[in-house]
Amino acid sequence: MTLNLVSLVPSPNAVWRRSFSVPRCISFMSQSNHNANKALIQIDVVSDTVCPWCFVGKKNLDKAIDMSKDRFDFEVRWHPFLLSPDAPKEGLKKSDFFRQKFGHQYERITSRMREVSISSDSGILEASNMQVFQGLGYEYDLSGLWGSTLDSHRLITFAGKQGFDKQDSLVEELFINYFTEGKYINDREGPTKKDVTINHSTGFKYFDVIVAYGSIRSPCRPLLLQICSFKFFEYRGRQVLLEAARKAGVECAEELLEDPNKGLKEVQEELERYSSDISGVPHYVINGKRHLSGGQPPQVFLRAFEAVAK
Repeated sequence: MTLNLVSLVPSPNAVWRRSFSVPRCISFMSQSNHNANKALIQIDVVSDTVCPWCFVGKKNLDKAIDMSKDRFDFEVRWHPFLLSPDAPKEGLKKSDFFRQKFGHQYERITSRMREVSISSDSGILEASNMQVFQGLGYEYDLSGLWGSTLDSHRLITFAGKQGFDKQDSLVEELFINYFTEGKYINDREGPTKKDVTINHSTGFKYFDVIVAYGSIRSPCRPLLLQICSFKFFEYRGRQVLLEAARKAGVECAEELLEDPNKGLKEVQEELERYSSDISGVPHYVINGKRHLSGGQPPQVFLRAFEAVAK
């Protein structure tokens, strides 16, 4: 299967299609704050962190939840979907990826990406001259890298063990980082040497790297410079994920990301359970029985809440 170009048509049913080709921390258990006087609505969301319609759907879902919170309690749980399972871990420029993907249609499709927006009044996707997502208060950024989303899903799945509120906040941060700030949300970002200086008295070289929690300055002899640089680049490459986790209040994220195998089993289990029977995202399952797909407007979610609460 290939990425369905229908996903780029401004429609509330738009979805992005798939293209084929626990750390040693305390185990956190999610706890529900359900009010017995309100009906509990559980929402399982299957999404990928590089899917624009998933971001659109989340903002509209958030709006619908805010409009209904006096009547219902909500539990939103996020599950992984890999639009491109074979995407490179090191990342590829978004512009290069879109050129490869869409060929001679590149200009037309990327122009449409910029032109699609959301009506702040109706929440319905429509064509306009505004930047993408401008109706949500954001502008779509086509800069930065596209690549594997597996590490972001490892972190999201892990965050769910600490509470679904934290998980939801993390998803929000990652969407904003990728779509509006041009940041790469995988564990490796590509070589980014901030500064290399030479101490003439010792002959040592210093490699400065700015990371999420400060600056590391380490002396390395010239022979070892490449080794030291690679080590620091690895750490810097996960800065975006670590910063998003910090803002969302997710603990032990660094320890999770240090081992590329940690959390993989959980993600694979989630993929088998929630993604095997669908071909595109976003996909929503409300109280286990009501299914919705695409960047639906708030009104659609509101009607679904009423239906499952009966």
